[in-house]
Amino acid sequence: MEQLTLYGPPRLERPHPAKWSKPLLIALQSIVPPGLVVDPFGGVGSLALLGPRWRVLCGDLEPEWIGQAWKYGATGLRWDATRLPLASGSVPAVITSPAYGNRLADAYEFDGSKASDSVRRSYRGHLQRDLSAGSGAGLQWGPEYRDLHRRSLAEFRRVLAPGGLLVINMKDHPRNGAIQKVCDWWAAAMADAGFRVSERIKVALKGDQNTARERAAGRPVVDHEELIVAERP
Repeated sequence: MEQLTLYGPPRLERPHPAKWSKPLLIALQSIVPPGLVVDPFGGVGSLALLGPRWRVLCGDLEPEWIGQAWKYGATGLRWDATRLPLASGSVPAVITSPAYGNRLADAYEFDGSKASDSVRRSYRGHLQRDLSAGSGAGLQWGPEYRDLHRRSLAEFRRVLAPGGLLVINMKDHPRNGAIQKVCDWWAAAMADAGFRVSERIKVALKGDQNTARERAAGRPVVDHEELIVAERP
């Protein structure tokens, strides 16, 4: 794997279905001290939209995505979030948004002709190829998802300096008529990995036509996501 490949303008770009939203970035600005921030599940590097007071180093397994980090002002590396090429205790803050384990993990493919392409999103569909080996983006909520992200949390603890900040952006989702408590699992897993969880901040979601349709049908919907804030002792 090209763990230390530094990417400039890519030969090929693909859109990313889950960039950092403006409400999340505004909330993070009051949580994250200015300085170096590492985003291990970095996507296209949009965490750098935090602003010029933050220096963002981000990584992702997919070159088509991490190759766009320069456009947002981030430094992008191709890496595996469970094996970060960073020295132990060297990072003051890890701020990241892992895949949620929801329908974005579907193997839906776009062909440009389906009306649903405009409202249905997936990592694989936007990338237009299979995800790289080791990616969590294609994992549905379940044992394999939880195992990969426990390993990533252990790696975050290794690279964070004592007293370092960890913020995980996460969202529950409905499945088979019930809300999956993914945020609760993450908060517990962070504590199990040795972090002190201090706060869980709810950030309201704007919603879309899919959300409105589900609500109108009486099916459960999730109207917020969370920023789970913790410290490495």
